[in-house]
Amino acid sequence: GDLAADARLRASSEDVYVPRRTYAERWSFSTIKQAMAAIRLMHRYNGLLNPCDHAAVEEVATGIKKTAGRPDRKAGISADQMRTASLALGADLRGLRDRSILLLGFSAMLRRGELAALEVRDLTFSPEGLRIDLARQFSGGEVQPGTKTNPGGAKQELVGVHHGSAAEVCPVRSTQAWLEAAGIAEGRIYRAVHEARGRDDVGPDGKTIVGSG
Repeated sequence: GDLAADARLRASSEDVYVPRRTYAERWSFSTIKQAMAAIRLMHRYNGLLNPCDHAAVEEVATGIKKTAGRPDRKAGISADQMRTASLALGADLRGLRDRSILLLGFSAMLRRGELAALEVRDLTFSPEGLRIDLARQFSGGEVQPGTKTNPGGAKQELVGVHHGSAAEVCPVRSTQAWLEAAGIAEGRIYRAVHEARGRDDVGPDGKTIVGSG
């Protein structure tokens, strides 16, 4: 009984080596590490030699870590694609807001959490363009000081944005147009837009824009 169980449990270095080489392109390196840890633990618990300590397995593990340790990065959107997306948006409040988000986020290379947490006081408009003070970000469902590259906001992080070549693709003018149309003079820049009868106004929560229906 115990010998039979040991025979079923015991794995050789070849048993570990072949799947690692075969499935390296399908599994992330972290998943492979977890599988190796489980194999190591079960063999140690049952007093068996750990096949993952074999030189051949360690060699393959090192190779996979170098070649597949990090996932491929997604290709970024091009300027032409951004222009097409901007021109496809309407001239209503929702369109003005989304155009500003697209163009400002693209030009300033801002993360989603940084865009969502921007406030009017963070923006300084000038004839040259726009200066952004990245003071906070949305993270874990709440606003936190600083950014991913500046945790806690220990230092001031400024980003400059120049005017675009044309009004329809200009991040500065599109942001000014959104703020003016939405009547936003303070607080959060990007807010939800809900359709309703009546005038355009800021909702009682200070975060909602009521657009004319």
